[in-house]
Amino acid sequence: MTSFVPLTTVFPGLVWLMAALALVQGLRRAALWRVGAAAPVAWLDGLAKLPRRYLVDVHHVVARDAYASRMHAVVAGGLIAASFLTALAILPPLADFRPYWFLVALAFGVTAVGSLLVGARRYPQKPKRLSAGRFQILPFLLVAYAVGGTITALLLAFGGGGLFGSVALALAAAGGLGLAFEVR
Repeated sequence: MTSFVPLTTVFPGLVWLMAALALVQGLRRAALWRVGAAAPVAWLDGLAKLPRRYLVDVHHVVARDAYASRMHAVVAGGLIAASFLTALAILPPLADFRPYWFLVALAFGVTAVGSLLVGARRYPQKPKRLSAGRFQILPFLLVAYAVGGTITALLLAFGGGGLFGSVALALAAAGGLGLAFEVR
C-alpha cells in the first residue's frame, strides 16, 4: 500500500514551510540584535511609522533608477501574490478548483519575468553600486521558485502532475526554501 500526498497539499505546504523558515531566520537575526546594548524604543510609534518607512522611503530610494523600480515592482508583486495565493490553496475548495491554479500560475509567471529582470541587472556584469556576495545567487533562487511554481500550478490547473509535477515541485522547493533561508 502506497501513501500519496497530492500536489494540491504539498505545494501550499511548501509555501507554509518557507514562511516558517523565514520566521526562524528572522528570529535568529533578532537574537543577534539583542546582543547589543539596550536602548529605549518607542514600539508603538515605530510600528505606526513602519508602513511609511517601507512604502514611501524605500520606494524613493528604488525610484532613483527607473529599471530597478520596475524590476522591484514586478518581482516583489509577483512573488508576494504567487506565495499568498499558493498558501491559500491549503483550503480544499481552492485546492480542487482548477481555474484557481491558472491564477496562481499567472502570478508565478509574473515572478518569473521579474526574476529574469533581476538576473539581467546582475549578470553578466554587476554594477558597482549593487551588493555582491550572497545576493548574487538571488536571481537563480527566484527563477527556480518562479519556474517551478509556474509549471506546478499549470499542471494542477490541467489536472496533471506525476513525475514532471514532482520535478517542478522540487525546483520550486529548492528556490523557495533557498529564498527563505536567505532571510537573515
